[in-house]
Amino acid sequence: MSMHTQFATHDFPLASLLLYEGFSLQGIERQPNGRAIFLFERKQNLDEAVQSFWARTLQVDPLGYHQAERALKSRLYSER
Repeated sequence: MSMHTQFATHDFPLASLLLYEGFSLQGIERQPNGRAIFLFERKQNLDEAVQSFWARTLQVDPLGYHQAERALKSRLYSER
């Protein structure tokens, strides 16, 4: 999949938010330094969600966001 059809981030809170918002996690790439890169399918509104995250203008359900964090951590550690 090309960079035009994927969005990559190493930021765990942002990746959790994208998962919470329903964006499809395509995979997790491990870097030689141990850092994880989260790869999401680039869909409509993904860039807007990222901008809103960094602008701190999003409102989320705390429990739903926490569940997305737990799901992402589970996937992260299961792919070691």
